[in-house]
Amino acid sequence: MNKFLVDSDVFLNSVLQTERQEVCVKFLDDQEATTCTTILNVMEVSSVLSRKYGWKKNDIHDVVDTIERGMDVIIPSEAETLEGYELVMSDFFSTVDSILLSISKNQDLELVTLDGGLLRRGSELTKVSSPESLID
Repeated sequence: MNKFLVDSDVFLNSVLQTERQEVCVKFLDDQEATTCTTILNVMEVSSVLSRKYGWKKNDIHDVVDTIERGMDVIIPSEAETLEGYELVMSDFFSTVDSILLSISKNQDLELVTLDGGLLRRGSELTKVSSPESLID
């Protein structure tokens, strides 16, 4: 059975009214496999909902609580952070993306994202899929 590492864009699209909302909600709700995310993704969800969309603090906390109740939240290790740094310097991935790729590779987790760059370039380093490709 696959184990999944979920990127923040999947959570954001599941709570915002977007064209991908339905597929993201379906992926998250129907998932029977082990699913996790990182503390960096939770922080990013909070920041984007607050800064970009002006959500109220209580509503953001509800989203974060739902994420934290539904899956394990991984804190990157020092080694994963250092490997992420190497990816930033060699391939110019963003900070969070590079750490996600490192965690995915080192913990044998399939990264689930909507990020086109991660889907293309990240697949050279680890298994990366879109939520659409993983639902029935």
